[in-house]
Amino acid sequence: MNHIRALNKISYFISFLYTGANYRSTRSCFILQAKKQTERLVIAKIRALPEVRDFYNYVQKDKPDFIINPPSSTYNNCYAMQIGIDYGDSFRTHFWLLINPKTFQIYYEDFDDEGMQTITIQQWRHWRKRPNFNKPHKWVNGKLVVLKDQ
Repeated sequence: MNHIRALNKISYFISFLYTGANYRSTRSCFILQAKKQTERLVIAKIRALPEVRDFYNYVQKDKPDFIINPPSSTYNNCYAMQIGIDYGDSFRTHFWLLINPKTFQIYYEDFDDEGMQTITIQQWRHWRKRPNFNKPHKWVNGKLVVLKDQ
């Protein structure tokens, strides 16, 4: 099993080198170094978030990790971080965070009834512990609006 995991990580590393694709962070057999100072700052900022630290502590026996996706128009020209669990042959994303590489503003990607909506981390912190956050909802002018049953 370990040799299969090692081969998967080697093939993943090779695809990263040739495509510039996303990469996993810390718990791999090897650590990929961030190419730019901006990437190092983005990673440090994400790791410092209390929500990320809490998640890592909560699931520590399950190999918590993250994947960083480079800025693209898909992610509003922000770095997109998938915070989740590394199962070796698969990665289960628990939440997405975006970081603007120019301002270092952090955003949360909320999967609501209308698809993915980008909200500020402050909005996420305000709303995520409220019961309505887990109900079908959408965002209107920065406020969570619960959808009525149809």
